[in-house]
Amino acid sequence: MKNILYHIYISVILGLLFSACSDSENVDNVTEPGTLTIIMDNKFGDEAIALAQEYTSANGDKINFTRFEYIISNVTLIDDTGSSYLIPDSYFIMGQRNATTSTRELIDLKDIPVGTYTGIKFSVGVDPTTNANTDTYEKGDLQAGIGMDWGWASGYKFIRWDGTYFNDNENNDINFSLHIGTDDNYRTFEVDFPQNININNEWE
Repeated sequence: MKNILYHIYISVILGLLFSACSDSENVDNVTEPGTLTIIMDNKFGDEAIALAQEYTSANGDKINFTRFEYIISNVTLIDDTGSSYLIPDSYFIMGQRNATTSTRELIDLKDIPVGTYTGIKFSVGVDPTTNANTDTYEKGDLQAGIGMDWGWASGYKFIRWDGTYFNDNENNDINFSLHIGTDDNYRTFEVDFPQNININNEWE
């Protein structure tokens, strides 16, 4: 079997719109069987996102992040027959929680069935059924008490961005918190692989 390392670029603009695109130069064969590793490259414009680093928006605002996290869910592989394989309990909290934690960019998909895969589908956020049951935290990374559920109401924060921006009028840094959730903001993306990925039952 093959383990494929595949990059998906997640671009974040000031309006926190997500886009994904494939990079044909970043498909690498490695040595573990039956595993697909997805790398989510977190970007603000063309720059990688890191905490305590200053960024400049298109409007010239100076922005620093103190926390950036988002939920990737329902990861599905699409094979060359058009059939789909949904990774069980695929709920992943990506990004960086605080300055003492490392940035999470990798998603390891294990025990992938034999087949030839042509693309991947995933969502940003939590599907409505799961989002309505925040009292049940047994799926993937979903859990209470880490700041990714609303607490006062059912549902998860699909995207959480906290930080500061420099306000010219007040000549001071102002704290901001931009938390996005609700079923209306649940988004699904589908990306074709730049080349087919073969998972088989033999070492290559």
